[in-house]
Amino acid sequence: MKRVLALTVLYLVCVLSVTFAQSVDFDALQADEEFGFGVRAYHEGYFEDAVQSFLRALSLRPTDDRTREWLGNAYYRIGLEQAALGEWIDVASRGNASEYLQSRIERLRLDTGTAPDAVAREPYVYSRSIEGTRGGLSVFRRPSSIYPLPTGGYLVVSFASHEVIVLDVNGNRLGRWAGGVLGFDAPFGLTSSGGQYFLTEFGDDSVSVLNSAGVRIARFGGSGSGDGELLGPQFIAADGQGYLYVSDWGNRRVVKFDESGEYILSFGRRTAGFDGLQSVTGLLHYDDRVFVGDEAGNGIRVFDESGNYLETLGSGRTGRIEGLSLYRPGEILISAGTEVQVLDVNMDTVRRLSDFQGGAARIVHAIRDANGEIVAADFDRSQLHVLTERPGLYTGLRVSVERIDTQDWPVTLVDLRVENRSGDPVVGLRAANFIPTEGGVAVDGRQLVYVADRNMHPHVSLLVSGALPGSSGRDLVEGIARGVHQAVPAAGSLRLVSGGTEPYVVTGPGTGVETFVANAAGHTVSGNTDRFDVAVRLAAGELLRSRGPRSVAFVSTGRLGSQAFTDYEIDDLAAYLRNNGIRFDLLVTGSAGIDPDLDYLVAETGGGIFRPQDALGMLPYQRAVASRTTGRYTLWYRSNRFGDFGRALIPVEVEVVLGRMTGRGESAYFSPVEF
Repeated sequence: MKRVLALTVLYLVCVLSVTFAQSVDFDALQADEEFGFGVRAYHEGYFEDAVQSFLRALSLRPTDDRTREWLGNAYYRIGLEQAALGEWIDVASRGNASEYLQSRIERLRLDTGTAPDAVAREPYVYSRSIEGTRGGLSVFRRPSSIYPLPTGGYLVVSFASHEVIVLDVNGNRLGRWAGGVLGFDAPFGLTSSGGQYFLTEFGDDSVSVLNSAGVRIARFGGSGSGDGELLGPQFIAADGQGYLYVSDWGNRRVVKFDESGEYILSFGRRTAGFDGLQSVTGLLHYDDRVFVGDEAGNGIRVFDESGNYLETLGSGRTGRIEGLSLYRPGEILISAGTEVQVLDVNMDTVRRLSDFQGGAARIVHAIRDANGEIVAADFDRSQLHVLTERPGLYTGLRVSVERIDTQDWPVTLVDLRVENRSGDPVVGLRAANFIPTEGGVAVDGRQLVYVADRNMHPHVSLLVSGALPGSSGRDLVEGIARGVHQAVPAAGSLRLVSGGTEPYVVTGPGTGVETFVANAAGHTVSGNTDRFDVAVRLAAGELLRSRGPRSVAFVSTGRLGSQAFTDYEIDDLAAYLRNNGIRFDLLVTGSAGIDPDLDYLVAETGGGIFRPQDALGMLPYQRAVASRTTGRYTLWYRSNRFGDFGRALIPVEVEVVLGRMTGRGESAYFSPVEF
């Protein structure tokens, strides 16, 4: 009897143990399944669904830090930055945060102002040089001016070889402008305005007008000292209003032309209270003023647009002044002998930015490029010197893996966003700048199938809210809708979203202009949008899979209703747009003031405020949309990993290198499920 009882107890223990083990295994299996759902939803852009899946997985396995980190990723993409930070810090507190996650925590703390100590602004430091001669071959000789391209890279005026060289962001030569049959004669300064380039020719005493491909289409000027004549023109500046200013070195003056080459006026001669320019060099038009470098006078002379002398800045505190360019608002970058300096226009203070570690001979021009670096032309050494902000050296790139497409796996597409340390897009990168791996193992092939600066096709969601009442309001909305439609080419995409108590998508991409315009006018909401926050998130959510510049254009009187932020806080809404690279534009139809919350969204996302009722109508908006850049890239490669029939989580790492700046992005994916 005792033996039977003992065997019975042993049997029950074994059965219960097996049953309990099966229960635990079932929970783990279900948690893995929910985690997989969450990762796949994340890469499809369904971030709210991803959050729910990760939360369900954690309810089954609360100590899984991998799921908690991904929950933070999803919170971040839907704009809940503090919730994301909380999850990531929780992972780090147990010592399970990778270096990449630790860097994300530090960066988000800085971005949200919750870092223990603020990071002070550091000066630029020498990063690298781009040689004018490589492998015995001349790329450029005696560079005199640099024009930064908005898509990355530069146009370099090669004074001694009589041409303009096109370089990419890595310093590789992409092409040359040689001036056709006549050629250029000692070209010196270069600027752009209205889709054309204007190039001074020191040897020919003229200014050449070039089209966007660098082909000369006109020429004006001519040798002499009369009206509209030049002797040794050097630098040139455009004011954006159709006028050009040329430094006339031989005549010690500045000559103003319109963009057709018609002479307007000249200035710089001695007048009452002004002793005249002694040796005119660099030029900059900024804030309705003309700043002129006076090498012999050792200062920067300031004039109004009519040539009236205003003041001298930096007197006795600069080096040998040559080129001038805008450093940032209120500050001018001065090329001064063997260094570059910065002039604070309002405080009249001068500070040295860099002396290039003593390696420069004669800096004649320096600019801040599209990626925030300083590029300086060394005339005597035939080099370009590149400066990087000290905090950005070696680590200055922010790399975010936004989405991984495995539809044709093992072919893998990785959507990336690359920004500098200030959050501005980094443009002009090529395949050689990217180093992808999976779990530290090299992948097969590496191509860029989408490059931001080659495919600047905008993607816009037009959100229509309250407009001016009556037929005039409807006409205005029709004009706005037509203007927005014209701003988005066929290669981009345009959607129409209606505001109100129940926001919804009215039309999708591919809608014809007349249908789009009629729908926009027909869905104008009377009064302000009751659920503005929901409407904006809906409009933005429609853009998440688009690769080009993304924006929500909001047609409004400029005022918001009392229920505008019922579902989402303003900070969370701004973060949602910002963290997904979506700008918020405001198209104002009223004359009243603009709600501070709308101002905030525009500022936080890098959008703009436009008034279609003004004289230029929709043109400023269209120009803004056409000129926007984005640091998005899509990397193609072939995976070498075993996907375990869709059950293995495959890690992805992408390192981006630009000169001595680097950045790293990480993510992971599941291959397609196989049966």
